[in-house]
Amino acid sequence: MIPLFKSNYDSREATAAKSVVESGWLSMGEHVQEFESQFSKMLGGSISCLATSNCTMSLYLAMLALDIGVGDEVLVPSLTFVADASVVRMCGATPVFVDINGPTDLNMSVADLTKKISKKTKACIVVHFGGFACAIDEITAVCKDKGIAVVEDCAHAPGATFGDRALGTFGEISCFSFYSNKNISTGEGGMVCSSDERIAKRLSQLRAHGMTRPTLDKKLGRTAHYDIIEPSLNCRLDEIRAAIGVIQLNKLEDGNAQRKAVFEHYSNAFQDTELTVPFQSHTGGTSAYHIMVVVLPSKLNRDSIMASLRDEGIQSSLHYRPFWSFTAYSDVDESHTPELSAIHQQLISIPLSPGFSTEEIDTVVNKMKDILARDDLAIHAIPSEAPTREAVN
Repeated sequence: MIPLFKSNYDSREATAAKSVVESGWLSMGEHVQEFESQFSKMLGGSISCLATSNCTMSLYLAMLALDIGVGDEVLVPSLTFVADASVVRMCGATPVFVDINGPTDLNMSVADLTKKISKKTKACIVVHFGGFACAIDEITAVCKDKGIAVVEDCAHAPGATFGDRALGTFGEISCFSFYSNKNISTGEGGMVCSSDERIAKRLSQLRAHGMTRPTLDKKLGRTAHYDIIEPSLNCRLDEIRAAIGVIQLNKLEDGNAQRKAVFEHYSNAFQDTELTVPFQSHTGGTSAYHIMVVVLPSKLNRDSIMASLRDEGIQSSLHYRPFWSFTAYSDVDESHTPELSAIHQQLISIPLSPGFSTEEIDTVVNKMKDILARDDLAIHAIPSEAPTREAVN
């Protein structure tokens, strides 16, 4: 009845996709260039933006461009999507997990970050959780002093700011996601950005097999010859998704405003409950309001609550499962991130996106309040079958 998110699509996206198909050129071309150019303008205009197949590949390219490898350590948020740590391990380096600030601020702790810097630390990946800026000014200052590169994972934060600057303009490299539930959605897709000309040039080559010539040159008949500077992968975005991306980018400001209205409606409605709404007192800039995460009271069983919401036709999700809960990361020590350890079982994401009516949000609010008042959902309750659909990315 009420999904976790609704796509912010209309006939314009369909028309854009159709026009590309009819053009006969589906690989990287003019639409990709337009998407990149408009994205750069959104960030401030002095940054090179390169469209990629997805945000994970953008993060991986960032690691390659910074020469992250065996023996290096990269600071990573403890509460984030698994891709941030996976790209580090795929390079042979070691992710070092930084704790959150606490239940009212789910971003990474500057104090814990500073404590975990070692002689092996070569980079730091930061996430602006939920679209709310982390303490990016403090983090970049600490990292600059130590000669550590900063990579901004802005998957949650297109259109968000810290002070008067767009998020994605503070680190050496920034990465964005256009996955289905993102503020800008092309189904799959990403962007990798840098204001450093040397890094931007290398990212451009790494994106397409290490080639010296872009695909568009072949289409325009400029050259059939190219060189391979270094071995790499194909991380390019296609023309269909780029054309959709241009439409989505033009909807971003209004879409984020609608997200803000939903967030504030929830926040006001939950003031008289035991729920904690993170980031209510956030003053670091303008949020993109990507997801609506609330912290349940510790006495309640989250799985039972998610199942009860599902039974009422309301989808919920987890952002995110802790790394130590995954087989591939079973060696991660939970005790090294005590703030996250204390609350991770209390985090739940409820519906938020443009397109929700006040009536739909009130339905979620009322169902949450009804569920919270039930005595059979205490921590000792046996959860029913887990939700069958999650939008976790």
